[in-house]
Amino acid sequence: MTEYKPGSPHNLNYRDPGLTQAWQKLVAAPRRLWPKKPLDDPRDRAVLSLDRVVLTPPQPQDYRAWADTRRSSRDFLAPWEPAWPNDALSWAGYTKRITQQCEDWNADRAYHFLIWRQADPVLVGGMALTHIRRGVAQAGTLGYWLAADHTGQGLMTEALLGVIDFAFATLGLNRLEAATMLTNQPSQRLLARAGFRQEGQAPDYLKIAGQWQDHWLYGLTRRQWSDQPGDAQQAEPDFI
Repeated sequence: MTEYKPGSPHNLNYRDPGLTQAWQKLVAAPRRLWPKKPLDDPRDRAVLSLDRVVLTPPQPQDYRAWADTRRSSRDFLAPWEPAWPNDALSWAGYTKRITQQCEDWNADRAYHFLIWRQADPVLVGGMALTHIRRGVAQAGTLGYWLAADHTGQGLMTEALLGVIDFAFATLGLNRLEAATMLTNQPSQRLLARAGFRQEGQAPDYLKIAGQWQDHWLYGLTRRQWSDQPGDAQQAEPDFI
């Protein structure tokens, strides 16, 4: 379902998932000998290339598209997200954020993606696989956001299915978790379509829009994912 393209994105040192530290040093050595070409089209640096969307780690050159998209969708997104800090859309805030995301990626702690439309490309949203736990857990937590202008088109469903496959097949995780506010029915339908199962309710689980909110908890294991019939994983329109 997914086409994985290993890469070393411009300006930030993202490692290729699955490489050992020794192999990372080996493949990085030749890159220092030649200047990197500028990467202006996110499709050229996609980690996941799907039918209608591509997913890339965020880069410095993505700032304007990211800030404009988030700004135009602020009223739509704010009720479902932690309170935005004062520098939420600033260049300084963005570079601080993606620097941390790069460090987390390289340390196998979290994988952050921007979601672009395959045809244009236009930025439509973002997705993160965070809180990676190795050892006996082999688990991670999914989060996502979609711009207001791109809801109801099935783009987030396709991106979610791609990241699930990436998490199980490429990263070798065994379990994925997600949570939604009790009132976020579109997100609950999205997770259900992808095969997640509702596992319980957590009081005051996350502080969203300045208030502690109860959440439904969802889980999906690699075995459950592989046992699903193919038509259960088809994208359908909708989402927040």
